[in-house]
Amino acid sequence: MRSSVEREAAMQDWRTWLKGNDENDDDEEEELAPERSELGNISRAAEEALYRRKRAERLLRLLTAEQDLNLLLKHPDFATLWRRFLTRETGHTIINTALKAQKNRHIGTSILELNVCGAIPPYNEILSGKLVALLMLSPQVVADYRRRYGDRPSDIASRMKGEPVIRPAELVFIGTTSLYQVGSSQYNRLKMPAGLLRPEGPELRWEYLGETSGYGTNHISRITLKSLEEAASKNGGVYVNHIFGEGFSPKLRAIRQALAVVLDIGQKFTAGELTKHSMSRLVYGIWLASDGRKFLRGELDQPTYYFDPLLPPQEGGERIAEYWRKRWLLRRLAHTEALTRMVQFDPQTFLISK
Repeated sequence: MRSSVEREAAMQDWRTWLKGNDENDDDEEEELAPERSELGNISRAAEEALYRRKRAERLLRLLTAEQDLNLLLKHPDFATLWRRFLTRETGHTIINTALKAQKNRHIGTSILELNVCGAIPPYNEILSGKLVALLMLSPQVVADYRRRYGDRPSDIASRMKGEPVIRPAELVFIGTTSLYQVGSSQYNRLKMPAGLLRPEGPELRWEYLGETSGYGTNHISRITLKSLEEAASKNGGVYVNHIFGEGFSPKLRAIRQALAVVLDIGQKFTAGELTKHSMSRLVYGIWLASDGRKFLRGELDQPTYYFDPLLPPQEGGERIAEYWRKRWLLRRLAHTEALTRMVQFDPQTFLISK
């Protein structure tokens, strides 16, 4: 595609200028430099070409799906053909295109990934991690989320469309992972009783959804990555710009590209094995709305939350905290060993470095 060629040419110009600028610090050279993109270490021209390409690719998929679907709907034998149509590759492509379009609408605004959730010492001794996990279900979180993102244009979506795009900031699902592959004491059997935030509200429980596959880059140090990149640079180089549009995990792509250059053809399978750390984690999730799935599928404009819409957000949080106090804190306060560890806790012993 034309935009792909333009982007590659712009990227090459940018790399050439960077290389020349490293050797020459002349102010005149700085003035002649290509305009830098806000996305990272690429030029503005490369960024614009990138989004033109991605915009054209998405438009092509949508128009093709619409055309094929219209042909099906207008066919005189639609009643007998549609089931067969959906079992074919064209039908699968249409469904995937529609699902991806709907996913792009909600993935960054209606679904939240809870990266860190727990209690720091010494508060872990009184099971404060459970309190934090329960408070994530409070109307306060939904209200704060809506207030922060409700009128804020989506950066990526706006760049893709070429104009400001504001997506619905209605949080309906929260997902998280455990620290280890073994059972999580924080999420196992963790629930909020029925009727706590709404008279007819059901019991809410963090659900176990599965395990991660165990691939990543956490076990590969920066020194190792730098060594791989230096070795690969002698045989063609590795070009990862750490910007949107080039794929997932820049570090993982850099490692795989470097290994592909360094390793012999018969050793290519090793590249995949080296990025497998085998440290799987348990995946948990919870719905905040009774019709959250329908909302994410685009069947509804507004979700129905499990809490009373008239309930003040702060009061909802207080109800959850009171439930936690009665359910866990009071019992824990009777645990002498836990209280002793809290009193004897020394922050200095918890420091990574001094």
